[in-house]
Amino acid sequence: MKKNILIFILLHIGITIFAQSYVELGGGLSNLTGSYPGTGARMSYSIGGGYRFNYRSGMGLDTGLQLALSGAKDYGILEIRMPVLVSYQVSSFDFGVGPYIAVGLWDQKNDSRFYDAPGTKIDPWAESAFGYVNRFDAGVDARLRYHLSRLYFGWEGYFGLVDRARNDLSASFHSHSIGMHLFVGYSF
Repeated sequence: MKKNILIFILLHIGITIFAQSYVELGGGLSNLTGSYPGTGARMSYSIGGGYRFNYRSGMGLDTGLQLALSGAKDYGILEIRMPVLVSYQVSSFDFGVGPYIAVGLWDQKNDSRFYDAPGTKIDPWAESAFGYVNRFDAGVDARLRYHLSRLYFGWEGYFGLVDRARNDLSASFHSHSIGMHLFVGYSF
């Protein structure tokens, strides 16, 4: 009985799913919230691709991988980010929101406080007297796209929910990733 009800619902809703692949290239600004040393907006870039699973009702699910350079003024984090967005398309516009996870691959610090001795860089992911930068991030991602056939333009904003940088000298100190990008993409 349960099987027949499920088949009936699926047939009457008329869900047709197909995957559409895409590539994107974007740039914008990123920063860390809080008063972490060296915070301030910096140029950030991203390149990536993924799949959009479209449903007949205009709803969709977007997921993919982005190689992104983010961080703050005095340091940058090269990371792999994976958003999973539920989206809705109306005419040529679509809006999506959902979680993302990210893993830092490389860290660049441009501040003498992050060096043990002149010219000797400390491990960027390890704890030190100045705190540490968290390699992992997760948060909320939102995007708006305007489609011109297969080419599209968009805006993306994200806010990290994980402490990205922590200063061990102050237990009340917290810092989160924040950023926004303008991007161009192409759907195959």
